[in-house]
Amino acid sequence: MSQRIVAFEPSPEYRAVIDCLLDEDDGYQVTVHETYEQMVAALRDEAADLIIVSFADLGDGEAALSMLRQAVDTPILALVQDAEETKAALRWGADYDLRKPFDPEVFKVAVEAVLRRGTGTPSTPSSLLPSADPITVQDLKVYPDRRTVERDGRRQVLSQTEWQLFAFLLREPGRTFSRRELAAGAWGPGYASRSGQAELYVSRVRRKVERDPQRPRIIETVRGAGYRLLLDSEAHRALEAMSPVENAS
Repeated sequence: MSQRIVAFEPSPEYRAVIDCLLDEDDGYQVTVHETYEQMVAALRDEAADLIIVSFADLGDGEAALSMLRQAVDTPILALVQDAEETKAALRWGADYDLRKPFDPEVFKVAVEAVLRRGTGTPSTPSSLLPSADPITVQDLKVYPDRRTVERDGRRQVLSQTEWQLFAFLLREPGRTFSRRELAAGAWGPGYASRSGQAELYVSRVRRKVERDPQRPRIIETVRGAGYRLLLDSEAHRALEAMSPVENAS
């Protein structure tokens, strides 16, 4: 039985190399896509044994790779350009990396090694997409089950630490928290003294949830007091209906 490999590589030269090296005679069924969206659509139709992605061309590289990692158990091989990309790709979900330009034989051996170790499992089409019922916060769609936010069709994945802070603010909209209270509420009483960390993560979350992080409209700074989340009544009701698991995940 052939092993299915799905790849994202915008470069025509690299697409040709991948397609040529991994042919049917070696027991591979290979599809190399020019865009990330095409690759995701292919994965929704049928599971793969191996996913290959050009990390530098992902656009929202870290967020896109993190979402992909959450959606599938399939091994992911990231094609990278330098040591910094290697660290980022492995940190955000890749299982293996290979630096460009690569030796064709090394590439082929690397794929064989990954496939020997990997155990790709099928993913349903919806598992590569946010849930169907987002919570709308102003012009932002929030998907608690995937720690994902979306605006104008652009999705961002919050890290676990970022989501804990954002979810804590979501649970009590309109209430002002000092940096100490925010740190303790988001990450536990032991973090109460880390007010600087709370300030840092507010900045990080704003970069993902605000249209203009320099003029925040969702997470507001209350001068001399701390931060509060601004929420309309409809979003407030939707949040109250969330399960504790969705709030804390």
